[in-house]
Amino acid sequence: MTKKQKDPIDLTHKERVKERLDRGLPITSLDGFTRLGIVHIPSVIRDLKGEGYPIQTIPTKVKNRYGKTCYIHVWRKKPEEKKGQIDFIGGLSNG
Repeated sequence: MTKKQKDPIDLTHKERVKERLDRGLPITSLDGFTRLGIVHIPSVIRDLKGEGYPIQTIPTKVKNRYGKTCYIHVWRKKPEEKKGQIDFIGGLSNG
C-alpha cells in the first residue's frame, strides 16, 4: 500500500463505493453488504449521484430462491462521453 492509499478500514462508505466503481466493477445491494460493509447502499448511491458522481442504475432481471423472476439494481460508473463521439443512430453526439 502506498502512502496515498488509505487502509480500506479507514475509507468512508462513499469512498468505498467510488473506489469500486472507478475500478470498473459493478455494485449490487448484496455486494454493498458483503464486500463493502454497507447495509443500505441505495442511500450512498443517491448521495453520490446528488454530488454529481456519474452512476448509472441498471435494472437487472434475476431469479429469487423460489424461482420467481424479480429485478435488482446494478450500479456502474457511467462511461465518459467524448465530444464528437458517434451515437448508436449514426449521428454525432455533443456536437
